[in-house]
Amino acid sequence: MKGPIKKLLIISILAFTSLLFTSQAVFADSDLSISISSDSVQLELLPGEFGTESQTITASTTDSSGYTIRLTTASDSAALVDVLDNSKTIPTFTLPSGSSSIPVDSIGDGYGYSVDSGANYLPIPEPLDAPAVLFKTSTAGSNNHTLTFGVKAPTSIQSGTYSNTFNIVIVANLLPCPADNICYAGNGDDETGTMENQ
Repeated sequence: MKGPIKKLLIISILAFTSLLFTSQAVFADSDLSISISSDSVQLELLPGEFGTESQTITASTTDSSGYTIRLTTASDSAALVDVLDNSKTIPTFTLPSGSSSIPVDSIGDGYGYSVDSGANYLPIPEPLDAPAVLFKTSTAGSNNHTLTFGVKAPTSIQSGTYSNTFNIVIVANLLPCPADNICYAGNGDDETGTMENQ
């Protein structure tokens, strides 16, 4: 099943980070909707200091199986890239070996996201990696979720505007296939394809 998509543009200046959201309406078999609390977020920070900003994602569905919200990278890299010189980047966080997340007091240089109000952070997935699951619910209804971005600019970073583009996607969870039926999952396609009777 498909669902609404939010485009997320991260723009970072040495002491300033802005998050811009634009909405693209998409319709599915279930009534799915998603909204974000603000179209602009600013992170004021200095090199070597850690700055955060949070957004409220409101998602709702009538599908009895609930929904999943995912984050994907729309560009060629997960790093923030200087818009004037693509050799200058701010990388996403790197997970320590054997760790599932990074506690906020262990944050190194880079940036990433948190789904527990900034207590722990995760790296942004690279474009060829599986999308990050931000939030998942198994029941219908409307819910608010807090998504926090954190950035710690390296002390060596040069002044500039750094950016990247991401998609935040909500999809209805697939229901189990009923007995004596054959069910088809389109792996994220737009569900416009057809299949001949067999």
